[in-house]
Parts: sequence; C-alpha cells; structure tokens
Amino acid sequence: MKYLGRDLQCLYLVMKKFHEEVHNTYKVDVINALSISRLAFNIFVNRYYKNNIALITNKELWSCIKESYYGAVAEVYIPLCENAVYVDKNSLYPYASLNAMPGKNAVYTDYMGNHVSIDGLFGFYYCDIECSKNYIGLLPFRTESGSVRMINGR
Repeated sequence: MKYLGRDLQCLYLVMKKFHEEVHNTYKVDVINALSISRLAFNIFVNRYYKNNIALITNKELWSCIKESYYGAVAEVYIPLCENAVYVDKNSLYPYASLNAMPGKNAVYTDYMGNHVSIDGLFGFYYCDIECSKNYIGLLPFRTESGSVRMINGR
C-alpha cells in the first residue's frame, strides 16, 4: 500500500506539472480534452487558427470530399528499372497540409468536357478515369464494402 500510495502521488505530480505547462504555454486547460488529439486540436484552435482555413459545414459536400481521402495505402511493387533513381517520400500528408487547400472561394462546375488541361486546375474533382493496360496500379479507389483497392490495368 505504501508503494501504491507513492506511485499515485508521483503520477499526480506529473499530471499537475503537465497541466501547468500546457496552461502556461498555450493558455488551454487540459481538463477540456479527453484525449491528446483533442488537446492538440484545442491548442491549434486557440493559438494558431486565425479563421484562415475554410471550414466545411455542408454535410453533403464533406461526404463527397471525404471519399477522396484514403490514407495508409501501402502497395508493394518490384521495380523493373535500369539506371533509375530511388526516392522515398515520408510524411506527405503533413507536407501537403502546409500548402494551399481549396475551400474559401470554391466554385461548383458540373462538366468541363473530355479534353481539359489539368495544369491550371486546383480543387476537388469527381472524375471518371480510364487506365491503359500498362498502368501499374497507383490510383486508389473505394469498393462498395468501403475497403481501399488499387486500380490495376492488367
């Protein structure tokens, strides 16, 4: 019981110190967050959010955009290249989040035709895509059951 008492006392002191540090540094109360993710969100909103990010409040629009986010798609390919350069990209989601995102000045376009140059496009688009038989399968899609698969041209 003595060990347990000291163990709980040490845990309390650590939690108290954490609470004080977060409050003094970010002016956020950890009591208002049930998880570390929520605490990070509260800190972001309180300290860094300046009404400069488009908040999507339309449920139908959010559902449509959400379909395009897959995350954690990991496929293994055996490269068949000679004189190739190997590049490993890590943390592309955080990197991408530092760049501009569509939202505040969004415009809905119903149809743009069959031969549109994608060089100047920026935003979220729903597209029908045709792949050649030589396509190696790096384009993800969601099946009816909700799982994520890669398109394979073969």
